[in-house]
Amino acid sequence: DSFIIEILDPETWKPVPRGEVGVLVLTSYYRAGAPLIRYVTRDLCRLHADLCPCGDPGSTLQVLSRMDDVVDFGDKRLYFHDLEEAALIFSEQFGSAVYFLIALEKGLRLRVETHNGLGQPSADSLDVLRAAVGVPIEVDVCPKGEILDSGMLLRTPQVYKPFNLSDWRSDPRRCVTLTESLMELPHLGLKDLLDIGRRSITNKILRWTL
Repeated sequence: DSFIIEILDPETWKPVPRGEVGVLVLTSYYRAGAPLIRYVTRDLCRLHADLCPCGDPGSTLQVLSRMDDVVDFGDKRLYFHDLEEAALIFSEQFGSAVYFLIALEKGLRLRVETHNGLGQPSADSLDVLRAAVGVPIEVDVCPKGEILDSGMLLRTPQVYKPFNLSDWRSDPRRCVTLTESLMELPHLGLKDLLDIGRRSITNKILRWTL
């Protein structure tokens, strides 16, 4: 109740009907010295048409994706919220929530760590994943530490906000792991460099197979 909320079409900048996706635009009306006037957040959101199940009479806002994180395959638009939900539900069978998505011309590639020793996903889970995503998707099951090297967080003084989706059609970094997405200007020792080299060979092998 501290903001005026607008959900606008990113092309026409006109309000979209409740329940449809648009860009979240905010105006604050309580700050006299430095107000926000129609601040474009670049978050793609929608106001739910129905009331919240909890009974709160206020509007319910769902954040779907940053504008830059949308993945389009022809007429199919994929929002990060939906991709993340599908990946996390799929990864539960591996006792893990560590995953990384790669967008390719032919579809998606999901890399997920296994933390319970399970080496292959169930056929049912693959069917659910493909139905939820709606585009061709392949899965790689990786050992613990291959996608996210948690020790790197302690060894490296400079880490950045990670991202879980790398669009190889447009992203020049072409990451395949969370570890790669976390590092920008790392200060590493010899042991770390050897470790990165080992992982780099693994990643190159993966790239050759895609």
